[in-house]
Amino acid sequence: MTSTDAPCSHRSVDNHEPLAGSAPSARAWIVIEHLGPWGRDALEDSGLNSDCVEHLRTALDTHGVRTILARPSGARRESAHSERGGLVPSRHVWVAACGPSAGIGRHGQMTDVSTLLQWDLEALGQGVLPNFGVPMEEAWEFVCTHGKRDVCCATSGRGYALARQAAAPDAHVRECSHLGGHRFAPTCLFLPSGRLYGRLDAAGFYPAGSEPSAEFLRGASYLSPAAQAADQAVRSALAMPANARTYLRVGPDGACENSTTVNVETADNGTWHVTCTDNTIEAPASCGAPPTVRTVWQAEIAGAPSGVHPDNP
Repeated sequence: MTSTDAPCSHRSVDNHEPLAGSAPSARAWIVIEHLGPWGRDALEDSGLNSDCVEHLRTALDTHGVRTILARPSGARRESAHSERGGLVPSRHVWVAACGPSAGIGRHGQMTDVSTLLQWDLEALGQGVLPNFGVPMEEAWEFVCTHGKRDVCCATSGRGYALARQAAAPDAHVRECSHLGGHRFAPTCLFLPSGRLYGRLDAAGFYPAGSEPSAEFLRGASYLSPAAQAADQAVRSALAMPANARTYLRVGPDGACENSTTVNVETADNGTWHVTCTDNTIEAPASCGAPPTVRTVWQAEIAGAPSGVHPDNP
């Protein structure tokens, strides 16, 4: 039995909790630069315009638009007085709509966050970006370092963000607030793709503008948990690059009441049939918390296109 004093990310590994299928749900993302400090509820405690905060908070349930805060790696309390006093002249804002085409996004600076009240968040949730900033030409990486939510994010998350920036100086890396799944720390969101990764290895390297390998993939936020697990299974089996497109169709239930068939269509390797089964495990959600029962997904490739083998695409 793992001690409850152990970090939740260690306990998650010890419990063999799968990464795939664990990404939070969002069809679109808004990221607002906020240098700090971050409270436990980063958006609510940010001191930003209260009407804007409420507008963004309700957008998740109504339109599938999720909002987080971000800051440059290592830049926190040295500028906190400006945030508290409302003296920040402008802040970076990122917005992305996610989908199988790798997503679309825009990035720019905003002098008044109340401008967000004018954004059509319903349209954003349907893939229509606001007329703001410039297009995202390369991937942006947002690593969770939200220490008020979990110690693992404060330690391994921040350590990973600094190591990543040092290893790939040209990469667009930012620290960010809670992404969900701190037990998978270090965890990271990539925009505009909307894919999330976990248990990232600071010693691992991938070029600036790209994403980690599929073994670290939690899932694309626009997919259901079962579809996330199926997508990861096929991407991992084929060693697909992150920018390779997949199209998923969740089929009828399988032979068991807790299984689902997902068809994963690839551009170069045909359509794969994946059986996804939900199970429960008992594991802690965060550091110091007692174990709770949660649903996890296991994906098994049930059928590959003729002439294609998972180990030899």
